[in-house]
Amino acid sequence: MGGFILLISIYFITCIIGLYKNKDEAEENIFLKLIGYFMMGAFVIPIKKIILPIGFIIHLIVYRAEVNKHIKRKSALFGFILIIYITISPTMRQLPYEKSEEIPISSTMIRSLNLKDDLERVKAEFDIKDILKLDWFNVEYLNNGEIRKIRIALCGKKVWGKCIVLYFI
Repeated sequence: MGGFILLISIYFITCIIGLYKNKDEAEENIFLKLIGYFMMGAFVIPIKKIILPIGFIIHLIVYRAEVNKHIKRKSALFGFILIIYITISPTMRQLPYEKSEEIPISSTMIRSLNLKDDLERVKAEFDIKDILKLDWFNVEYLNNGEIRKIRIALCGKKVWGKCIVLYFI
């Protein structure tokens, strides 16, 4: 996590300094204005799983700079690019470490389910000696107790690097 923050900080500083050096005209407080445009471009409103880039849209519609127009627009664009990177990066970094498998379950009824035996079978099948933690667990079932789907994420060092997501059907 510390490396990720360092990378973002270097990106931010490099963008602002690079834009500052490329200014067309001398302008009062241009460095602070570039930081403001960068932050405006990075301003988003998350709604459920969709991220709306409100700051960048407002910048495109409302703000009409007359002096150093191109570097202010680039500053907002770099902020927007940063948000896209931050949004996509965790998923891209986690992909090599996750593996999903579908496995039949011992019982189709929630009341007679024996997850301990099912997990032992999974550990034996995938040669997992040690599970460090149960990351999350989700069961979908009908009113009569019939199981539709069970999803479990187990995390540990021996499990393909980080996590395994199990889908019991």
